Amino acid sequence: MDEWKKAGKASSEDDDALWERFKAASDRFYNSRDRQGEEMEEDEKKNLEAKRELLEKAEKLVPIKSTDDIKEVKRKPEAIEKEWDSIGKVPRAEVRRCEERLKKVEDQVEASERMEWKRTDPRPAERKQLLINQLTAKIKMLDEDISKAQGDEKNKLEEEKKEKEVWLKTLQDMKD
Repeated sequence: MDEWKKAGKASSEDDDALWERFKAASDRFYNSRDRQGEEMEEDEKKNLEAKRELLEKAEKLVPIKSTDDIKEVKRKPEAIEKEWDSIGKVPRAEVRRCEERLKKVEDQVEASERMEWKRTDPRPAERKQLLINQLTAKIKMLDEDISKAQGDEKNKLEEEKKEKEVWLKTLQDMKD
């Protein structure tokens, strides 16, 4: 529009004809742009509906009820994410809400995976067994030392043995 104004005026007849041509061209442009915007808006609404359906599907995956479900559910978010990305854009006002719902599902799946890993991680059980073995060996050594000791030394070793036995019992009573 600025260039139009800078071009200056032509004769009255020519100026009116040029203005009509310019006005018609700009109307076609703006009408086309408006139609394209409306089409994009319609596409985004359809995409929003598709993403909402996908979210409902994803939300049915959680909470995870059993360890068998974890393996099955773990694969589904990846497929859902691919489908999510392929759907396309949604109205700007809905982006955050949709993303938050999807993130909530992903977080719950990850939390379930972490809990399952913690439950099945062999390292704590191995460490526990190592401590039990060490305490058992130490108690055995203390028994030998007690049999050879006398007086205060014997009392001190017996006290140490009792402490080790308490620790051993505590470890043995702990769940893996």
